[in-house]
Amino acid sequence: MKYLYLHGLGQKPDSWNRVIKETKVSKSSCSLSLSELLERKSATYKELYSAFSSECDKENEEIVLCGLSLGAVLALNYAIDHPDKVKALVLIAAQYKMPRKLLKVQNILFHLMPIRIQ
Repeated sequence: MKYLYLHGLGQKPDSWNRVIKETKVSKSSCSLSLSELLERKSATYKELYSAFSSECDKENEEIVLCGLSLGAVLALNYAIDHPDKVKALVLIAAQYKMPRKLLKVQNILFHLMPIRIQ
């Protein structure tokens, strides 16, 4: 079983490092970078969810999703769309109904986020 950790807007994947280190499943854990998922794509929820879904679909086994804020919304959305693939969810500060104004602000913030330079 794979454990995927999703950060929120304003955090980075390494925000989960301490949590992952303390778990008994750290060897099968991975924290995803939302900004890397959006690389060369439009900064919209639809694009982000599509990229995240593709990443989850690569896993051949059941997954456990742990998400904070925007990461929690993505995890919940994926679990609804793929109930047979998601073994468990840990959702922190998730919105079950996304406010439209908040989405507009998040899209603006995504556009302002720096592009990752290799």
